[in-house]
Parts: sequence; C-alpha cells; structure tokens
Amino acid sequence: MTRSRPLAIWALLQTAALTAPLALAGACEQPVDEKTVRVDIEGMVCTSCEQGIGHALERLEGVAASEVDHKQGRAEVRYDANKVTPEQIVTTINELGYTASLAN
Repeated sequence: MTRSRPLAIWALLQTAALTAPLALAGACEQPVDEKTVRVDIEGMVCTSCEQGIGHALERLEGVAASEVDHKQGRAEVRYDANKVTPEQIVTTINELGYTASLAN
C-alpha cells in the first residue's frame, strides 16, 4: 500500500506540471477578429456548385462558416480577419472556375 501512494503523488505532480503550460499556450493566441463578407459569384448552376464552393471556403484557415446560394449567386462568409482576407476568399472561389467579386 505504501508503494502505490508515491506513484499517485508522482502522477498528480506530472498532471499539474503539464496543465499550467497548456493553459498558457491558449492565452498566447491572437484574439479572433470575426467579420462577415458577401461575395457575388457567377457561374453557379446547382446545389453541387454551392457545396463545392462551401467546402473549399471552409478548408481555408480562418474561415468559420459559409453560406453559398446558387439561386442568388452569392456567398456570405464569416472569417477571422487575422488569418484570411476577403481577397483570399475571392481568389479561392475563382480558382474553382467561377467568377467571384466582393459584393457592394
């Protein structure tokens, strides 16, 4: 029984030693500057177009969510301005073969 007590103390100390640095790691991150941008998109004809653009946008680091509507020919994208720019969002859509531009 005395042998298990030192192991338990050692495990507790290891957990405490790891917890403090991990807590500080999150504190060093830059705060999120969430914004929304609307993008006009030409060339979408169906829901598959919407899904393809949506998946491509959500793979971009910094994009939190996107709503793409082929009937209205636009997308609304929520993003972290510290990680991605509206121009990068437009470029990503254009690289898929559509014609995208920032909405007025």
